[in-house]
Amino acid sequence: MGKREDKRRRNTAALVGAARELFLARGYHGVGIELIAERAGLTTGAIYSLFGAKRELLFAVLDEVGRRIEVPPGPDVTDTVLAHVRAYRSLVTSDEGPGLLRLEVEALGLVLEDPSARARVALPALTPLLTGRSHRGRDLTEQEAHAIAVPLSALLRGLAQQEALLPGTVPDEVWERSALALL
Repeated sequence: MGKREDKRRRNTAALVGAARELFLARGYHGVGIELIAERAGLTTGAIYSLFGAKRELLFAVLDEVGRRIEVPPGPDVTDTVLAHVRAYRSLVTSDEGPGLLRLEVEALGLVLEDPSARARVALPALTPLLTGRSHRGRDLTEQEAHAIAVPLSALLRGLAQQEALLPGTVPDEVWERSALALL
């Protein structure tokens, strides 16, 4: 890796880290790019150069968060889904969980204002994680995996929102039982 590429990687990581910290504390709309750049030890020009806009920086933060809930696929769909549910639940019920949910809602607002941003709000890719995994004696096709991934993602987000609004109302076993019911 050349010096320029290494510097770009370091600057990107610094900006994403600073933005994540500030967005979690204050929300997307509560933070200006000047503060993000200052926290990262860079200039606002670095944000525009690397991301083009603050919105793209938010999406980079959400991508980074999404990588934290990716799990290695298990031997079958059930094991893989349960591992994903546990990782997602752990993240959204952590201290930073409410801030992460707020960022997800703010990102949804940006997409509703500008549908061209829809492709950038891709959440952890469950479809590829489930494709080819054994389920009921055979391997899932991509279409079958997608048919599980979509409602599973919606279910987990709903449970996370319920837990954020009324902490302690969604017991551990409800997360797993609800996810398994979709299978």
